[in-house]
Amino acid sequence: MAEFALWLEHTALAESLRASTFLYPLLNAAHIAGVALLVGAIVPLDLRLLGFFRAVDPMGLKTVLLRTSKAGFLLAVTTGFLLYATDASDYGQSTDFQIKLALLLLATLNAAAALIYDHARGMQEIVLWKVFAIVSLLLWSATLVSGRLIAYF
Repeated sequence: MAEFALWLEHTALAESLRASTFLYPLLNAAHIAGVALLVGAIVPLDLRLLGFFRAVDPMGLKTVLLRTSKAGFLLAVTTGFLLYATDASDYGQSTDFQIKLALLLLATLNAAAALIYDHARGMQEIVLWKVFAIVSLLLWSATLVSGRLIAYF
């Protein structure tokens, strides 16, 4: 893995991003926008599953917010990988970064499990949906915090 990280940070793309006055900050802003779309869509959906916003149609909300969260996820992962490429060796050795990736993986697996369950069974088991929602809120919040901590430690 260390060899891949070293190779990646010495690619022309990574070197261009590091050297640019504007590209890296724009990439960073795009990453934040992707995270905002992702988490900004997931939180209201999770809250609806927990019983908030009862007047809002859950199916209409689900349709819009799932599309928004998927777009945000793709933007955040793509830009996150490019940000990682600029200093892959250091990020790879960072415990905070490794924790963020582990939390991101768990949050994504929780979302995938919820989507698979929804496709197979629909909204039949309300208690399970509440568990999916609580786990989602906790994991995405922890992922956000751990991502911010990378910059400070």
